[in-house]
Amino acid sequence: MLPPISVAILELLAEELTESEIGICLEIEESSVRATIETLMSETNTHSLVSLLKEAIRRGWIK
Repeated sequence: MLPPISVAILELLAEELTESEIGICLEIEESSVRATIETLMSETNTHSLVSLLKEAIRRGWIK
C-alpha cells in the first residue's frame, strides 16, 4: 500500500499535471514531487511516466 501522498501524485500525473503544478496542488515542494516519482519509478523498475502510470494501474494504486 502506498502512502496517500504518493497516490495523490500518481493521480495528478495521470491528469497530465506537471511536477510544479502537482507541488502547488498538494502544497509540497516540486523537489518532493520529483523525488517521489523517482522512488516510485525505481520501485516499479519503470523508466518513463507512461510506464509508471501503467504499472500503477496494474497494481491497483490508481484507477
